[in-house]
Parts: sequence; structure tokens; C-alpha cells
Amino acid sequence: VHRGMLLFREKTILAEQSLSRRRFADDLMGEMSKATHFDFASNQREINTLTHG
Repeated sequence: VHRGMLLFREKTILAEQSLSRRRFADDLMGEMSKATHFDFASNQREINTLTHG
């Protein structure tokens, strides 16, 4: 029983680590897409100013 509990605990720890890594990657992608969208929006404003101003 003790050995089984240790294996279960190891699997749980590994699962938590992979989840936190994935959450980190998702957050990073979210931040990058926000930054990209912001850059796109500011570029669009500059283009509009240049073409209409």
C-alpha cells in the first residue's frame, strides 16, 4: 500500500507541474497576443493619420 501511495503521489506531482507549465504557456500566449493586438492597433492609427492627415 505504501509503495502505491508513493507512485500516486509522484504522478500527482508530475500532473501538477505539467498543468502549471501549461498555464504559464497559456498566460504567455495571452500576453503576447494582447501585445500584438496593441501593436496592430497603434500601427493602424499611424497609417490612418498618414493617409488621412
